[in-house]
Amino acid sequence: EVVAELPAGKLERGEDHRLAALRELEEEVGASCGRLTYLGCLYSSPGFSSEVLHMYLAQELTEGACHPDEDEFLSVERIPFSALVEQVRQGEIKDAKTVALVLKAKLLGL
Repeated sequence: EVVAELPAGKLERGEDHRLAALRELEEEVGASCGRLTYLGCLYSSPGFSSEVLHMYLAQELTEGACHPDEDEFLSVERIPFSALVEQVRQGEIKDAKTVALVLKAKLLGL
């Protein structure tokens, strides 16, 4: 099954989560951004894991070439935000972190 999700990745040991967000944006999408807004964090599965997900909204993008890790197989698609919100609403997007980030950005009017 193909999973649609926003760029994400694991923190390197001691890495600042803001810098990791910028790194993942460049690696997975091939973009840099003029504005990066922190939207808070969430726990992926508190009864099972101590993983904390930090959510960012990247705006004012400049496109470039992506550099995925060797074990990543990505297909990058540009989707208008309104269409992404509708895909979440219809249940077409099932990745929890993507759903949370899209809905939070929508509720904040970003």
